[in-house]
Amino acid sequence: MLAFPFAVKFKLLIAGLLLASALPGRSFAGVIDSTQWPFPDTISITYTLSGRFTTHLSQSVQGGSPIDSTWTHWNSETPLAFLSPYTITTFSLNDLKSIDSSGWHLSKSNIASSASLDLVLDTNKHEIVKFFFHEWFLHFQYNNYYDLVLSNLSYNKNAIDFTNNDLWRHFVSTYYSSDYQTSKSETKETFCCITGLSIFGKTLVPGFQTLSLLDFGPLILNMNRDSTFAIHNFSDTVLTVLAYDLLNHDSGFFLQDTTLHSIPAQDSGTITIRFLPTKRQTYFDTIKIVTDQEVTNSYAISLTGSVQPLQSVAPGLGLESLIQVSPNPTTDHATLRITAASNLEAVTLRIYDAAARLVVSKSFGHLSAGLNEIPIELPSTSGIYLARVTAGERAVGNLKIVVQ
Repeated sequence: MLAFPFAVKFKLLIAGLLLASALPGRSFAGVIDSTQWPFPDTISITYTLSGRFTTHLSQSVQGGSPIDSTWTHWNSETPLAFLSPYTITTFSLNDLKSIDSSGWHLSKSNIASSASLDLVLDTNKHEIVKFFFHEWFLHFQYNNYYDLVLSNLSYNKNAIDFTNNDLWRHFVSTYYSSDYQTSKSETKETFCCITGLSIFGKTLVPGFQTLSLLDFGPLILNMNRDSTFAIHNFSDTVLTVLAYDLLNHDSGFFLQDTTLHSIPAQDSGTITIRFLPTKRQTYFDTIKIVTDQEVTNSYAISLTGSVQPLQSVAPGLGLESLIQVSPNPTTDHATLRITAASNLEAVTLRIYDAAARLVVSKSFGHLSAGLNEIPIELPSTSGIYLARVTAGERAVGNLKIVVQ
């Protein structure tokens, strides 16, 4: 998986201890009670985000017309230095602004930077229900903004931690923006589409992973195809699937086997979807999968399929002499299906690669009218191939085959 990880490093030093019994809505003031602060005396936060990074450039040219371009950059594991704040953010007792019904609020600012930390606790569970950090600073004409919002962190007097490493059980949102402006141009860099987070000595990964699109390709009318695919659990805790649902229940797609409801840690399971086209049209649907993950627990897989068009064939072969390879995409073994309206003689399959070179040639001789299913071997090299079936000198049909 390509990713653009960059390091965003902050160190929050909370020197001193806070009075947890302040009245809701009232600004903090009073004597420090060292028995009330539930965290370690020093909280050090260093986090590294992995994901996609986008740069937007706006530049004025002669006449004042803007030229706007957007690039999406993927980079190596080495973070770019300018993406890390150039100073250490330190919170102390003097930065505490209030403790109220919405949480504990710390903030600080000067002419070139500001930072805030908001914590909402469930003291019965010893859990940080909401962790919200924000920082802004100005560095060499670059306005830099960082936000990180987390949930469901455990805490005690010794440490802040996660009960598991599933990103989608703890990660709420993040935002990074670096904005540079002059009189003639503006460059803005933003972060999106997180794929990983390291914080408090633990690396969080997306626990739920599966495909985003399932394309059944073209099928012969009223013939079905089943497709089985895997759902992965990359986390260190059990993943429970609560529900499967098709958004359109009259779309030609069916939940054939969705008995998978529990996936052990770092394991996977499979489900099966059936496609049965009954009309000559293109079909679309979406399967929604709901899990027990607390923050992000709903996932959508797009489904698509179509019907093979009637092929132009030579006189005498009939209008319904159709060819199909199943599955498609496939590996180096597949099944060739030829539906013939009449008997065919001297049938030959020829397969060509993207450079129009003949890579497979196989003769079948006589094929009877109706459905003929023939096992075939395909090239082992991944790519797109053209299959051509002939009966003597007459064309039966052509078909594109994708070898994975």
